[in-house]
Amino acid sequence: MNIAQISDQFPTQATCIAQIEKARWGDTPRCPYCQSTNTARTPTRHRCYTCKTSFSVAVGTIFHHTHLPLQKWFLAVSLVLNTKKGISALQLSRDLQINKSTAGRIVMQIRKAMTQAEQRYMLTGIVKMMEKTQPLKVIAGAPDKPLIIGDIEIPCYVLEDETRVLSQRGVTSAIKLNPDVGFRMPQFLSSKALKPFISQELQRAFSRPIQFKNPVGGGTVYGYPAAILADICHAILAADHAKAIADHYALIVQRATILLHGFATVGIIALVDEATGYQRIREERALATILEKFIAKELQPWTKTFPYEFYQQIFRLKGWPGPEGVRGPRVLGHYTNDLVYERLAPGVLSELRRLNPKMPHGSRKNKHHQWFTPGLGHPKLKEHLAAVIMLMKAAPNWQHFKRSLDRGAPKLNDTLPLPF
Repeated sequence: MNIAQISDQFPTQATCIAQIEKARWGDTPRCPYCQSTNTARTPTRHRCYTCKTSFSVAVGTIFHHTHLPLQKWFLAVSLVLNTKKGISALQLSRDLQINKSTAGRIVMQIRKAMTQAEQRYMLTGIVKMMEKTQPLKVIAGAPDKPLIIGDIEIPCYVLEDETRVLSQRGVTSAIKLNPDVGFRMPQFLSSKALKPFISQELQRAFSRPIQFKNPVGGGTVYGYPAAILADICHAILAADHAKAIADHYALIVQRATILLHGFATVGIIALVDEATGYQRIREERALATILEKFIAKELQPWTKTFPYEFYQQIFRLKGWPGPEGVRGPRVLGHYTNDLVYERLAPGVLSELRRLNPKMPHGSRKNKHHQWFTPGLGHPKLKEHLAAVIMLMKAAPNWQHFKRSLDRGAPKLNDTLPLPF
C-alpha cells in the first residue's frame, strides 16, 4: 500500500487508533500496567477498574507521548518496513514533510520496535494490508514523451495488460495539487466541496493507484487509469457550477477547464481521422517522412561504411574460424539486415530492397548503404554500427549479445505499406 492508499485507509487520528487497538487487543482492551481486562472506555482514553489507572492504546509503544499525527507514523512504518534498501532520515523527512531530526528519531524507534516481540507483532498487524503487488511492465511510453495539453504535460504509458495510465505525480500536478504530496489527492476528492460530485468508483480508483515499472531506471511508479482524469475534471467543474468550491480553488477549476477542452479537441480529431480513414494515411505519411530523411533519391558514391571489426565480432561470437582469408557465409547478409537495417527506422529495409533489388545471379548491384542520405541516413547508420560493435565486444557469446541488442535497439515495425 502506498502513501495515497494509507491516507485513504486511515484518514483520521481515530481510524489510526482503532487499527492499533485491533492489532494490539483484538476485541478486548487490556490494561498495559496490570494486564487486567476489567476496563471501560472513556471519551478519550480507557479506565482500568483493577489498578485504578487510565491509559491509551499507545502506552508502551513507539506511539506513546508523541505529538506527531498517527497518520504520519503509519506512513513512516510502511516506508521503513517496505523499502527494500532502507530509507534515510532525510528521505523520510521529505516524504512526511517533517524535520530531519524528528525523522531520524522515528526511524530509530521503528527499528528498535522491530526487535521487541509485542511491538513487532503490532507493526505486522498495522502493515499487513500494505503488501505490494508485482508492478506491471510498460510496453509504450517514456518520461520524456508526455501527454501535452496546452502548457500541461502529463507522463503517460501503456502497460502490458494494455491499460493506459497517467503518472500519479503528473495528474496531481496537472490540476495544480502538490505533486510531492501524493496522498492529498484522496483527501481533495473527499473534501466537503467535491465529495457530493465524486462517485465511489472514482474514489476507489484514486485510492488504489496502479503500480508499474519505470521504463527508465526500473523503479516502481504509480499511476491512474487515463480516463479518470476527465472524470475528476467534470466533478471539479460541477462543484464549481454549484458554487461549492472556495475561491482558493480557482486555479484548479481553470486547469480542469483547460484539460477538458484539450480532451474534447483531441477526441473529435481522432474520431474524424478514424471515420475518414485519415488515421491510416497519417501513419503512411509519417513513414514516408522518415524514409525521405534516411533514403537518398539517387545512389551515393561508395565509401567504406561497415568496419572490418563488425564482421570479426560476428565470427568470434558465433565461434567461426576467421574471417581472415575466409569467404564469409551467405548468412552474413541475413545478420547484417537483422542487426543493422531492421533497427534503424520503420520501413528502411523494405525500401532498400525495392531500390536495390537482387540481380538474376542472386547478388545486388550496389550496397544498401549507398542509398543512405549523407545528411542523416549515413551518420545514423555509422552511429548504430558503432553501438552494435560495442555491444558485441562486451558480450561473451552470441545469445548474450542478441539479448543486449534487443533491449537497447529493438527491431522496428515496418508492416505498413509505403506510398512510393
